[in-house]
Amino acid sequence: GFSSNNFGMWYSRCAPSTMMSKQPLEAALAVNSRDNEQGICTSDFQQGICTNDFEMGETIDRSNAPEGGVDSESDTASVAVAVHPIHSSGVASGTSALMQIKLASGEAARVVSEILDMDPVSYDDNVEKFEEDSAAALDRSVGRVVDLVRQNLTAAAIRIQGFDFGPLFPTAEARCSHRTHIPAAVAAGLARSLGLGVVGYSAEKIYSHPLFHDIRPVQGGKEGSNGSGEPLNFHMDMSYEFTKAPEWLALLCLREGVDPDVKTPSISNRVLYSSLEESYPEDLAILKDLASYKIERPPSAGGGFAEEMPLLTGDRADDATFWLRVHHDRIVPQNERAKTAFSHMQSLMDEIADNSVHLVAGDVFLINNWKSLHTRTKFKAAFNEKDRLLQRSYFKERSYLPEGRIF
Repeated sequence: GFSSNNFGMWYSRCAPSTMMSKQPLEAALAVNSRDNEQGICTSDFQQGICTNDFEMGETIDRSNAPEGGVDSESDTASVAVAVHPIHSSGVASGTSALMQIKLASGEAARVVSEILDMDPVSYDDNVEKFEEDSAAALDRSVGRVVDLVRQNLTAAAIRIQGFDFGPLFPTAEARCSHRTHIPAAVAAGLARSLGLGVVGYSAEKIYSHPLFHDIRPVQGGKEGSNGSGEPLNFHMDMSYEFTKAPEWLALLCLREGVDPDVKTPSISNRVLYSSLEESYPEDLAILKDLASYKIERPPSAGGGFAEEMPLLTGDRADDATFWLRVHHDRIVPQNERAKTAFSHMQSLMDEIADNSVHLVAGDVFLINNWKSLHTRTKFKAAFNEKDRLLQRSYFKERSYLPEGRIF
């Protein structure tokens, strides 16, 4: 087992997690835009107005309101919010599966300032305190944004744009990909604010850190490091761990990378279940049958088959969880009916997927792991230290947190 005091032994090249003092951090932040071309992200969202090729379910635009303090209604007004259907027709019509929030001017700087003012604490030594302090920093700087997220935890995914994650090291195979604790603090603070906690999994040996994973292209890389940009299948993270799987995962985009076309599509489980119920109702019982499929564990977790488990749980669309592996060829049907049901499910996914999300620097993409599936399209990797770089963390309900935060 692992404890919060021996994370450093997990990976000997980990960057020190003890927080730097504010003065050298501010000096580093001053050169951030030069080193990483990073700042307040620019995208299809204009200041104060959410625009998207998708049909909007609801848009709140209060960009002309003045900024104010924590107790001011203007904190709500300074956040642009878009909630829209996962697609504009069929069974998903009228559903709100993806929520998007854009930080207003000045909010990103407030987040950085509050995190830099935190008491020095190492997330390796005391992850509980690090989470608590980080959540307090977010509450002071963007409390209304955190409240919006709390109020929409039934969404399939939530995208928050406009964070400043500080200066980064070049994208590389080794750890030490960011120079500050800011990305980890944003992830840990969001987890705590939502009543969750960051967790790791002892079975996975190739993660760059047990709680904060660098996701970047690695030549010949194994599962968990993105390989060389090969496409993935729609999946639930850590699905082979079954009920130990995280309820949420956070993807923080630290560097956009050289490919402007890579997407992170997502699917609402509710929409997928409803589509199956409408088109192939006979398949639901097969997908729920324990004996219909065998699930292979990833080589990075030792390989072999996971304990017997279904591909689908839940008796109604609102309760549906699809326990799909990141590579569908590692889901082995045990008979022809199971093979057909799996094929039917795959055929529906592209029809109902939201393909709108291209992550840019400053994005936080929160994925409701038990209520949605996600993937990543093929992308070009240059292997020149400017490649796409994400930080991933897994969130688990606090009542189920394991000792030392490691399952």
